Amino acid sequence: LTPDIPVVAEEAVAAGHVPDIGSAGGRFWLVDPLDGTKEFVSRNGEFTVNIALIDQGRPVVGVVLAPALSSWVRTKALESELPMKLVFS
Repeated sequence: LTPDIPVVAEEAVAAGHVPDIGSAGGRFWLVDPLDGTKEFVSRNGEFTVNIALIDQGRPVVGVVLAPALSSWVRTKALESELPMKLVFS
């Protein structure tokens, strides 16, 4: 969707792959595709997928998906809105 905005992913960074976020003006996607690996393996449903757009070190928008619970939370921050407002679905 946004090929010009780099993705910073937990596992990739841990493996030494750190994208150049300066090339996108300090904007990047922060992704944790599986937060709660132990919970996922134990199949207790307590794991999430986390995605956020960061701009100049500030969160702009984000989503936390709990697939096993069929639940998700989205956030959107405006200039005057920090911390971000949460919308539960």
